[in-house]
Amino acid sequence: RAEYIRKGLRWPTILKNFTKLRERAPKAHIGIHCTYSIYNAYHITDFHRWVMEDLQFEPRQFAVNMLVEPAHLRADILPTEFREPLIERLEAYDRFIPRAGLNLMRSSLQAPIKALTRARGRELDAQTKLKDFYAFNDKVDRLRGEIFERIFPEFLGMRRLASGCDPSPEA
Repeated sequence: RAEYIRKGLRWPTILKNFTKLRERAPKAHIGIHCTYSIYNAYHITDFHRWVMEDLQFEPRQFAVNMLVEPAHLRADILPTEFREPLIERLEAYDRFIPRAGLNLMRSSLQAPIKALTRARGRELDAQTKLKDFYAFNDKVDRLRGEIFERIFPEFLGMRRLASGCDPSPEA
């Protein structure tokens, strides 16, 4: 997924470079500043948990920034039936964090929860941006020879809600 979001990125290279950095500069303060967007909306909690457990980061080393522009990549454009379970998932993880001693992460998760909650009642505006989201991904897919929904299967079924979108192009 990271490779789709950041074309040219190679996840194994990122991990290898991270390991080298930790070995060569063990006292360096390393942090992850993740931008919350529609692409990672469903996986930010999994990524956070992985960073804490597998990479052994401290909560203060992980921050979530909200994507503001381009608007068609914001997570708050998700249709209600996709957004509401996501809010529940984030809130459940938010309740888990204090029990896990990760209080500093709570403030980072509050921004996505608030943005998704504020989107309630703005479905028409979101639908227009969702059309733009699919048009953008279709264009990217044509250029790259990829198919968005194969990489992000959690979005299967969402395209039909953005009425007027053509079906996913075959690469």
